[in-house]
Amino acid sequence: MEGTTMKVSTQKSGVKVKAHPICAKMFYNKSNLISIDLTALDASNITSMDQMFYNCKGLTNLDVSSLDTSNVTNMHSMFDKCISLTSLDLSNFDTSKVTNMAYMFSGCTALKYLNIASFKTINVAVMSYMFSHCESLTSLNLSNFNTTKVTNMCYMFSYCKSLTSLNISSFNTIIVTDMSAMFAECSRLQSLSIPSTFTTNCVNTMRSMFNTCTLLRSLDLHSFRTETVEDMSYMFSGCRNLAYLNVLTFVTTKCTNMDYMFANCAKLDTLDIRGFRTSSTTSMTYAFDGCSVLTTLRVGSRFGLYGGGYRFPGKTWKNSAGARYQVTTGIVNFPNNKADTYTKIA
Repeated sequence: MEGTTMKVSTQKSGVKVKAHPICAKMFYNKSNLISIDLTALDASNITSMDQMFYNCKGLTNLDVSSLDTSNVTNMHSMFDKCISLTSLDLSNFDTSKVTNMAYMFSGCTALKYLNIASFKTINVAVMSYMFSHCESLTSLNLSNFNTTKVTNMCYMFSYCKSLTSLNISSFNTIIVTDMSAMFAECSRLQSLSIPSTFTTNCVNTMRSMFNTCTLLRSLDLHSFRTETVEDMSYMFSGCRNLAYLNVLTFVTTKCTNMDYMFANCAKLDTLDIRGFRTSSTTSMTYAFDGCSVLTTLRVGSRFGLYGGGYRFPGKTWKNSAGARYQVTTGIVNFPNNKADTYTKIA
């Protein structure tokens, strides 16, 4: 190592350094490095690259084309907090044995180009925070992603503030249990198509899942099954341009927390929550706060507004029979557990 440059070498021409199977933290916190030469590293026996380049915040480029990753099972936090990297080409990576990709690119705030098109993710179980805070990425090719074994996707794309679209058509989420903040703060995301294979049968938390996706205009979640979800707080909070939201298949039997669920959905005029069942719900604090243009609410026979403080909009509403209900300090006395359609008249 000379100053800010490191070269892996045996000092013998043509002889490579045989890497230990566990290369976790190999260059951990080498924050002054601006380049690393890995061409003389024989990585064929490596099984763990956990935090291998963690917090190498001075790295402006990194050539990993010579790395043999065919036996690697752990890539947790591999490039985490490489804040100066602007591009990363991983087209040579063999990820067929990898089980953990959590935090893999988290905090790569300057990364504008990321080639992971060849990734094989058939054995990956954890993808939490995988791209979190990749704030400069404008596109992401996930077409080869196989997510059938993934259980955790929390914060996976959170704070990807430059993404305008995201294709997750290859995703199969059949055993995922945690989707909290999965797309949170994707503030430039204008469209998101949810495939039928994006199932939520095992999910127990959706807290902040789409929080502050401020440019999303429509969201069709008809494939969602929510019978096991316990937390939906902040789920759509701050989706200020969301004009269409399909949550008709939502069944909320186990959901205890709906705090801020629809808060500041300022362009949502119709909300059909006929599948909502609120017998287990203990808190709806600010659930409808800032829903200023909401004019139609459809509820089912097992829905009720509980807990107070849910900040219902408007002054006067009527039901399908014409009966009127006044809103006082954000509280309205709609009958609980009675299917009906309510319309705002003032």
